[in-house]
Amino acid sequence: SDFEKIAIKDELRPDIIKGNAARLLGLVDRALMKAQSHAKKGEWQQARQLYEEVLLRFPKNTRAQKGLLDISSGEGMAPQPDISQSDLNKLIELYQTGQLEDVITFAQSILFKTGDDPLVWNVLGAACKGLGRTSEATLAFERVTKLDPMNVTGYLNLGVALKDQGLLEDAIATFQKALLLKPDYPDAFVNLGNTLKAQGHLDQALEAYQNALRLDPNHLQAVLNMGAGLQDQGSFEAALEVYRSALDRHKSHPKIYANMGVTLQSAGHIEDAIKAYKSAIHLEPTDPQTYINLGNVYFDTGDYKDAEDAYLTAISLNPKATDAYNNLSNALSHQGRLEDAQKAIEVAVSLEPDNAKFHANLGDILADQGAFDKAIDACTVALDIDPDNHA
Repeated sequence: SDFEKIAIKDELRPDIIKGNAARLLGLVDRALMKAQSHAKKGEWQQARQLYEEVLLRFPKNTRAQKGLLDISSGEGMAPQPDISQSDLNKLIELYQTGQLEDVITFAQSILFKTGDDPLVWNVLGAACKGLGRTSEATLAFERVTKLDPMNVTGYLNLGVALKDQGLLEDAIATFQKALLLKPDYPDAFVNLGNTLKAQGHLDQALEAYQNALRLDPNHLQAVLNMGAGLQDQGSFEAALEVYRSALDRHKSHPKIYANMGVTLQSAGHIEDAIKAYKSAIHLEPTDPQTYINLGNVYFDTGDYKDAEDAYLTAISLNPKATDAYNNLSNALSHQGRLEDAQKAIEVAVSLEPDNAKFHANLGDILADQGAFDKAIDACTVALDIDPDNHA
C-alpha cells in the first residue's frame, strides 16, 4: 500500500513529514480504514499488523489503539482485553523515546499481569535488541512466533536477532518462513540477502536484493545493499547505475551519495568520489563516516592536510570513532608531526585495545621517533592479539 511504502519503508523521515504532512495524515487514515476492513472480514492478522505499524510510529493514535484492542476478542492472540489502553500507550511511548530499560521492566510487568501477548513480547524483544542483549531478544521473538505462528513481523525480527548472534543458517530458515507467509515482503528479502552475503554467497544475496527491488523499487535499503554487493563483486559500473537510478527517486538522500562515493573511489574516479561525498555531507552534515571516507580520498591523493581536517570533523561528531583517530594519525605522520600522530593513535588504542592494527601503527610511529624499545613493545602486543598481523 502507499502507506507502507512511504510511512513504513522510509521510516517517516523528518524531510518526508515536513514536506508531506497533509498527505501523510491521509495515508495513515487510509491504513486505519484498511485495517478496519480486514477486521470486518475476520482477517485478524492483516488488521493487527496495520494497527501495530501505525502505533509503532504514532504511539498516541487512539484509533489504532482502540482497533487493536477491539480485534483482540475475535483474533484470540492480539493484546488481551485486560491490557489497558494506557499501558499499551505507555509501553510503545517508552520504546519510541528510547527508554529501553524501562520498556523491558514495564513489558515484564504487563506480561506478569495479563499473560502472554505477542505485541508486548515483540516490543520487549526490540528493546532487548536495542540494548545489545541479542540472546534475550531472540527468546522474546521466538515467543512471538509461537503465540502467533502467522506473525511475519515476528519472524523477520527473529531472523535479524539470530543473524546478530551468528546463527546464519537459522536466520535464513526464519526469513524463508516469513516469505512463505508473505511472498511479497521486501524487508524479508533484504535481510535474507544480508545473511547470505555474510555467509559469502554474494550471487544469492544479489538475487535476494533484486527480488526486494522488484517488489518495491523505492526500497532504499535494498538499493544500498544491491549497490554495495555489486561493488564487492567488482561490478562498479553496475553498482553506479543502481545508485544513479535510485537518485531519480531519492534525489536528496545522503546515503546514496555516500555509497556512490565509495564505489567511485574503488573504481579510481577520485574527483567524482569527492563530489559524491561532498553532496552527501551537504545533505547530512552530521554523519562522521562520510567525513572519514572523504578524508581517505584526500589521503590517497596525498592531500594530507585536507585529510586531517576531514578526520578531525569526524572526531568532533563522534569522539569514539577509532578509525578516524587511526587515519588522523597516518595523516599527521605524513606531515612530519610525529608527536601529534602518536597522541592520535594512542586514543585509538585506548578506545579499542584489542585492535592489532592500532598497536602496530603505534609501533611504527614510535620507531620513527627513535623510541625502539617502546615500538617493539607495541608490535609485540599487536602480534599477541593477531599472530598473523604483518602491519
